[in-house]
Formats: sequence, C-alpha cells, structure tokens
Amino acid sequence: PPLPFEVEKRGGVIIPAASFSESNGKKYVKAEPSFGGGTQLQLLGGEGYVTYEIPANVTFQEDKDYMLTANICSVHLEQQPLKLEIDGGTVYDIKIPYTMGKWGDTEPVKIEVGGLSVMRFFRKKDPNCFGLAIKSFTVTPC
Repeated sequence: PPLPFEVEKRGGVIIPAASFSESNGKKYVKAEPSFGGGTQLQLLGGEGYVTYEIPANVTFQEDKDYMLTANICSVHLEQQPLKLEIDGGTVYDIKIPYTMGKWGDTEPVKIEVGGLSVMRFFRKKDPNCFGLAIKSFTVTPC
C-alpha cells in the first residue's frame, strides 16, 4: 500500500515518491524498497510517468508561494530534467543534479498550488535519459 503524505507543522508536505496513484506500467516505472529504509520510485529510461492525487486532508494556502524539491539519486553525469505538470496545466522543469549515487535534493522550483489536486511527473524520451531514483517530493511554503 502507498505510504501516506506527511504534513509538517510549518505547512510543508512530503510526498513519498512510491505513493503514486497512476503510472504507465512496470516497464518504465517501479516502486521498490530503498537502501537505508523506506521505498523509492525508479523512472526507467525516458518514458515513465507517475501521477499523485492530493488527498482531501492535504491543503495548501492559496495566498502563499511554494517551492518543490525532489530527493533523488542519479548515477549519470548527464540527466534530462524531470517535468511536473499541475492539474493538467502548467508544466515546470526540475533540473536533476548528478549525485554520484548518493541521495540529494534538487534545487527548489517555485510552483503555483492554488486548488492543487493532481501532480504528474514525467521526462521526455531522449538518448541521454537514464534511470532515476526518487525517494520523495517536498512542497514547502516560502
């Protein structure tokens, strides 16, 4: 079963990456146990996508700005950006750093969360798009 979203006291939300509600199948997406505990999401190649439905008990203040980071592990110098589509509309690019096989966070990306109900993460197919491990996504008020 998917892990629940965690709401922090200061209004941040941690989304376990393996808690997606929809994907395009095990050929491109895998949820599996993570080294060091918990679970992780594997996006294989450049065709995988995952969708997260925001539960009713998770709310965002519409008058605040929010930043999104992803806790990732990459083993290739060259990576394609991870894309975030919010509610079927705005698409954001999340640059993937080379973490040398260790867990690390992406640079924060400012996102608009007004009425947020669905988040879809994906990458574009490219010859230089390699597998990517993701532990969690964190949405934090500015």
